[in-house]
Amino acid sequence: MNEEALLVGPYNSLAAIFSSTSMPQTQGKKTAVILLNSGLIHHAGPARLYTRLARSLATDGLNTLRFDLSGIGDSIA
Repeated sequence: MNEEALLVGPYNSLAAIFSSTSMPQTQGKKTAVILLNSGLIHHAGPARLYTRLARSLATDGLNTLRFDLSGIGDSIA
């Protein structure tokens, strides 16, 4: 499992973490999970739930992207 901090969106203003699996992807089948923050809680999620979930999913073979909406956490308003 690898994690990479990214800036995404049209103005690169949204802070994101991409957790990628080290397992080989099936030819032609690529699946990813996107975790959106809930309310005012940043990309780690409540009690770091999204961090643990993203890492667990990556270990199980699913790429995961979690990010902060505009003006929340590390994202620019």
